[in-house]
Amino acid sequence: MPPTKHRIPFNDRKIKSLRPPAVGQVEWWDETFPGFGLRISCGGRKSFVYRYRNEQGKKKRVTIGPYPAWSEGKAREEARRIASSVVDGNDPAADKKAARGAGTFKELSDLYMEKHAKPNKRSWKKDRMAIDRDLVPVFGSMKANGITQEDVEALLEDIRDRGAPIQSNRTLEIFRGMYNWALSLAKVRREYQLNTNPSLGVKKLSAEHQRERVLSMGEIKKIWEAAEADTSHTAKSFLLHFMTAQRGGEIHTMRWKDVDLAEGWWTIPGERSKNTLPHRVPLTADAVSLLED
Repeated sequence: MPPTKHRIPFNDRKIKSLRPPAVGQVEWWDETFPGFGLRISCGGRKSFVYRYRNEQGKKKRVTIGPYPAWSEGKAREEARRIASSVVDGNDPAADKKAARGAGTFKELSDLYMEKHAKPNKRSWKKDRMAIDRDLVPVFGSMKANGITQEDVEALLEDIRDRGAPIQSNRTLEIFRGMYNWALSLAKVRREYQLNTNPSLGVKKLSAEHQRERVLSMGEIKKIWEAAEADTSHTAKSFLLHFMTAQRGGEIHTMRWKDVDLAEGWWTIPGERSKNTLPHRVPLTADAVSLLED
């Protein structure tokens, strides 16, 4: 137990009157709240602390914060929270030390890319670009568990204000997906000391609308004629768009082994289709002729 002479009733007037020691530091303890103390260094710095014993009976100490930035009332409230945590079997000092050693956002983003995005997302390159361009420059060196909702909202506002409102929405989706993934894995959650997703409650800043614009027959005719006159592979891919009604990414990654020209079928494998399901596309005579050429 602390020396009796260093136990006093904590209040603002009494704390202000306490003088620093000539050398080292001295600790004063609240006489009504065991473990709640104030440490004063010879330089005059005053900091609230809480002392307890962990489940192994070892004495531990947690620094709450400096006085007067932390008022006596606010520090007492935090000390009660810590005391309650100890009763529940936690070791706040050990948790705080682990949090200091938790990984950075940059480390978490790299882990997310390698373990989740690359193996599972066709859009992983876009994720990587958004992370490197917008997230890492701001959050990279921060502890992954130290980023707040306000931090996320401020970043999204910056992206929107530079003239990229839809990109701000995409960046939010990537950030939220990364933390949801990390929180779903106990090992990652422990390593980065994550308790919550800081993007929870953050709303997209920009409204999005589905595209309603379609090409007119006159526009299709012009594109078709231009593509027929052009001998490049790019021009011919536009013709395949019209002939098969398939997406550009699927047209551009078409493989000979997936095409049966004799039967007039093109089978898009699941790993190359948007919905990850195999898709069989009929090839017209014109499409077969174009591919043969």
